[in-house]
Amino acid sequence: MLEEHPALLRADWLPSPEDWPEFADDRAEHVRLLAVRQQAWDEACNLSAQFQAEDEVRAQAVKTALVEGREPDEPETTPPAQREDERREALLKWEQATDLLAEFLERFCAEIKQRGQELYAALEAENGDAEKMRQEARRLLAKADRQAGEGVRKRGWLDRGTGRSFGGYVPFAALGVPEPPEPIDFEAVLAGGAVTEVSHA
Repeated sequence: MLEEHPALLRADWLPSPEDWPEFADDRAEHVRLLAVRQQAWDEACNLSAQFQAEDEVRAQAVKTALVEGREPDEPETTPPAQREDERREALLKWEQATDLLAEFLERFCAEIKQRGQELYAALEAENGDAEKMRQEARRLLAKADRQAGEGVRKRGWLDRGTGRSFGGYVPFAALGVPEPPEPIDFEAVLAGGAVTEVSHA
């Protein structure tokens, strides 16, 4: 499973708690098991690096002794039997950590499939809530546009009365309410190069 789906080995495979709170505990467990597996792998690699370093020091000591024409004063190294035991234990630890991760993922993926309809229904409910928010936002925007338009109309009439405008006195009813700016096309804005607001002449 892990070999066929490398995405499962990424800590960000599951949604973050902010994106999908329902999966917060599962994500935490997934991240924990990934860390356990990685630690086991690091320990195995460090062990191999330690033995390699010992062998290099020993080889250099033998080489130096040969050049100097004497018996080598070999440094202390980990005995072969002990090395084999430690390697076997490190490998076993990594294999068990991998098995634990795979078992968790198998259970979780099976649960997702089993709960599919329930999760889709929850998403539909969220979409419904979002649409209600959009409708409320449109209502508030329309109300704000009406209020702003009335303000422009009143200011136009007042400017004529106070002399700020040279258009002369006119009946208030003769002054129309200006149309609101055209709505912003957010998709076009995100695509780049779109006009964000258009005022009516």
